[in-house]
Amino acid sequence: MKNLVIFFAFSFTITSCTFLNTPAPSIQDLTSPRNAEPGMPSKPGACFAKALIPDMFITEIQEFAVYTGLENEQGLALDTIEWETAPERTEWQKKRADKNCLSDNPEDCLVWCLVNVPAEIKTLVVVLDTTQTENYELIEENRKELAEAGAYTEWKEVLCENQITPGIVTQLQEALYSRGYFSSTISGKYTNPTRDALSNFQKANGLPIGQLDFETLEALEVEF
Repeated sequence: MKNLVIFFAFSFTITSCTFLNTPAPSIQDLTSPRNAEPGMPSKPGACFAKALIPDMFITEIQEFAVYTGLENEQGLALDTIEWETAPERTEWQKKRADKNCLSDNPEDCLVWCLVNVPAEIKTLVVVLDTTQTENYELIEENRKELAEAGAYTEWKEVLCENQITPGIVTQLQEALYSRGYFSSTISGKYTNPTRDALSNFQKANGLPIGQLDFETLEALEVEF
């Protein structure tokens, strides 16, 4: 066994479970002057919205000689390892807030909720001395460790409502489709499946979650 390179990976977590008071606000709710909130940045011609900021993790890669034999060989030294691939954590997920919600738009009935996620553990049977057998396979396993706490909201510059054109949305859908996050029809309409695919891409890549911010658009190589 040996330690290999260490690189950055990202995941979205927080330390307690609660509901946000309201669903994630739309861009027009936050960028209208009459709805400006304390602390909102001010920049002529720009629009801002609050996004959820993810935790940042570092991922260690370690190599194991995993035993592939069908039964223990006589005299072969093996060890059973409980390898924690991700720590116990909580995670933002969209949940239905009111079972009596009758809105035609399902998004109106959802809020961001923190839910408990148990640690992810793999059990590995490893060969301690690889000179004793050929029945093993060298396998790389990852382990995530928290590097920088996130799970808070922060103002981000986003596309204004009048900038979310069919052309921009088509680019967005095509970029998400090519990366395996979007499977619906590419329509140029900013639909709920498009929003869900965007959030999933943001979570997986450590980006601010829930809004069409410029950092996300650059990561998706969407021209605006």
